[in-house]
Parts: sequence; structure tokens; C-alpha cells
Amino acid sequence: MSPFVVPYSEALGAPVGKGSKPLKTGEARPDLPVGDEFDVPLQSGNTARLKGVSDFKDVGEIYNSPDKYGKRQLTEMFNDAISRGEPFNLIVSPRTRYITPEVADFIRKSKGKLLEFDPATMTFRSLPIGDQSGAAWRRPES
Repeated sequence: MSPFVVPYSEALGAPVGKGSKPLKTGEARPDLPVGDEFDVPLQSGNTARLKGVSDFKDVGEIYNSPDKYGKRQLTEMFNDAISRGEPFNLIVSPRTRYITPEVADFIRKSKGKLLEFDPATMTFRSLPIGDQSGAAWRRPES
């Protein structure tokens, strides 16, 4: 398990460790339990409600690349969210600078959230994803 997952999960009050991600979405297993709802502590001091299919990424650039089995996990999660009538959410680390148009559209089309987790403060902030279909997301300061 990535060192990013445990603090981010704990900040949401989500389970961690073996068995904490019981449901698969197709061939993928999202980082947060599907169907659960979480109150997200925002840096502003407010909270936001997170529900649906949610995954985290602690990388500089996010692509819908196939995994070692040839499955595109983000596609699997997005399709599952749509079939459930739920949003697809992505939680990124402060080092994420770019999200491909395809993945950004997964969030937009499902009315999901793009959040950033700050492990130093154990809080999140909402990042604007925009509403332009087919547009990549880039961190404004990058």
C-alpha cells in the first residue's frame, strides 16, 4: 500500500489495511469503499461530502494507462460509477501537475470531484476541473 493511501484514508475515517477495499469495479479496486460516503475535511475548515467511486493518485501525471494485466483501471472505475448513477472522484497529491483529457472527462461527465490531499495538514482542497469537454487538467501554477 502506498504511503499516501494510509494518511489520506485515515483523514476521511476510511478503513485501511487488508480487506479495506472489498468491492471491485469491473477489474479494478478503488481506494475508497464503493457505496460509502465520507465527510472530507477541507483546508477552509468546512467539509464536503464524497460519495461514489473514488481513487487516489500520487503521481505527477495521470493517464488512463493499462495496468500489468492490460486493464485500464480508471475506465473500469468510471464505467462502474456511471452504471451506479454515482460520481467518479479522483484524489491527487500535491505533486500531480497534469491529468489527461480522457480522465478529466471521467470526472466531468459523472459530476465527480477532483480533490487534493495535503499529508502535512491532513486536509483536502477542491481543485477546479472546469467544464470544457476534451480539455486536460493542468495545475494552474505549473
